[in-house]
Amino acid sequence: MDKIKAGKLCRGIVITLNDLTVSELAAEAGYDFTWIDMEHAPLTIESALKHVMAVKGTDCAPLVRVPWNKAEVIKPVLDLAPAGIIIPMVNTAEEAKAAVLACRYPPAGIRGCFVRRANRFGQTTFSEYLKTSESEPLVIIQIETMEGVSNLDEILKVPGIGSICIGPL
Repeated sequence: MDKIKAGKLCRGIVITLNDLTVSELAAEAGYDFTWIDMEHAPLTIESALKHVMAVKGTDCAPLVRVPWNKAEVIKPVLDLAPAGIIIPMVNTAEEAKAAVLACRYPPAGIRGCFVRRANRFGQTTFSEYLKTSESEPLVIIQIETMEGVSNLDEILKVPGIGSICIGPL
């Protein structure tokens, strides 16, 4: 995750199969991240969890692309404790702000609080967990339309965005 946050070139692999061996192999092969695709692949929340857990404790960061930019869709994925959440089809600054709000606790966001995996089942104090959650997981906005590209300057002004992925167009 340090390489990603430092803006260094990173190598990753898109995960579209339920077989968690793919994620294990990615970590063993030295990939920097896995892109666990819940948008275009037949992955359930349970299979996404297995992929996240398959790379836990390695240098391979699990990123999960949710199917849609809705808080009720994002919320259960956050409880898996991925290193990053990829939000598809963001076209406006308002949509980008909604994505960030869904990923953060009040007062910075609207995320509901139920700590378990994300705070290591109580091994991290609640106050430490809340401090960490101000910047984690990484919120990755995906711009996939010309409308999004046209609004990119305004989208980039939204606080809390960790990365932007442009394409395909």
